[in-house]
Amino acid sequence: MYNIKLQDNEQIIEIFDDILLKTGNDNINVSVILTNIRFIILSIPKDTESFRVGRVINNPNYKEIIFETDINNIIDIEKEDDYYKYILKDTNYFYLNSNKIYNFLHQNK
Repeated sequence: MYNIKLQDNEQIIEIFDDILLKTGNDNINVSVILTNIRFIILSIPKDTESFRVGRVINNPNYKEIIFETDINNIIDIEKEDDYYKYILKDTNYFYLNSNKIYNFLHQNK
């Protein structure tokens, strides 16, 4: 389940699970939701992530937004090794390792 509130006239187009987001030398498992308005990255909240090490405890049943941007803020996508670098209008960027997201965005531009 995803902890997300849609804006007026916003519709979910596609949901991608089990995507790796590169954070420095580490990777975190995230979900990406593409809507007609936003590009949203969600992850399990850090305070509940630490409880997942035990076998008795189940994974939390929700993910929260850790990053979002207007879909039109993504101005370029470059392939770098196993990742795609998503470059934003403000020159910020992030890395995801998903061919599916890259292909989906290129097909729907």
